[in-house]
Amino acid sequence: MTAVLDEHVRHFSPHVLGRNFDAKPLGLGFQYGGSRRTTPLPAGGDWLLFAVADLQDLSFNTDPWHPGPPGERRPDWIAKIEVRA
Repeated sequence: MTAVLDEHVRHFSPHVLGRNFDAKPLGLGFQYGGSRRTTPLPAGGDWLLFAVADLQDLSFNTDPWHPGPPGERRPDWIAKIEVRA
């Protein structure tokens, strides 16, 4: 998928949709392209936690699925998982 988040274009594969402890809708994906606000995106990509409401111009792209490195996701990032890829 492709979206704008924090004024940066992000290319990512969504993995989990759910909510935090305050019931705020969140998503967890693996960002494999684009840029990010704080530091440059590593060459292999990185995990991306995002508030669903903060995504702008969300669209499907034709890029392949990116599973991300196994074992690097923190299970406590999303308190209640509603959808898992």
